Amino acid sequence: MSDDIKLDVFENSKYILKEDLVDYIKKSTDYEKDSSIRWVIHELIKSGDITKVDSKHYYKGVLKDYSPKVQTEKKKLLKKLISKKYPKLDIVIYETKIFNEWINHQISRNVIFVEVEKYYMQDVFTYLRNHITDKILLNPTTEDFYLYAEDNIIIVSSLVSRAPMNKESYEIKVEKLIVDLFSNDLVSKLFSQSEYATIIDNLFRTYKVNIKTIYSYAKRRNLIDITKKFVKKYDPSEVTK
Repeated sequence: MSDDIKLDVFENSKYILKEDLVDYIKKSTDYEKDSSIRWVIHELIKSGDITKVDSKHYYKGVLKDYSPKVQTEKKKLLKKLISKKYPKLDIVIYETKIFNEWINHQISRNVIFVEVEKYYMQDVFTYLRNHITDKILLNPTTEDFYLYAEDNIIIVSSLVSRAPMNKESYEIKVEKLIVDLFSNDLVSKLFSQSEYATIIDNLFRTYKVNIKTIYSYAKRRNLIDITKKFVKKYDPSEVTK
């Protein structure tokens, strides 16, 4: 039955409001029960016609869950060491090479960020320093970073409470990554601000991004205004007005 549901009526729409989709399915079929409507939507998602982006909106097309395309062996080692020693801590580990997926001027010097709960920063820093030979800096200033930076340098810093994260994999979420463009000085200095729009556009074109999560985290970082400036045009609630 999902093959009979043509979304041509939404041809000029990037996002589809759930209530509009439900109404259209009811008009195009003899289905009335919620269970039947949910089945049709499930089949549309399965076939790649739509992607659920939040509780009220669908993207017209396919969006993927984010996972880094490239991981260095050093990052894999860090994840292994930390997960064994601190399995219950909230930790995010990511490296600057992930940005090469979205920018034209490729980053040659890789930096690995280990963000950990504030009160465990020193413990994690000391533990890593005793188990690997690579250079590690603890919450450095921008000046210290440029003074000591080298390829695959490891930065241990504080993780903002309630930051978006994948607790099991330690991977960064795209919602956090977008806001960190404006809040992490060490990241923002790696490329020109003129490339921010390209990075963000490529993220929204390829991956599932929850705009509400972005706004919530941006508010915690006191960066809601500048963040909205870059992402408002991807906000389903704005696009589907």
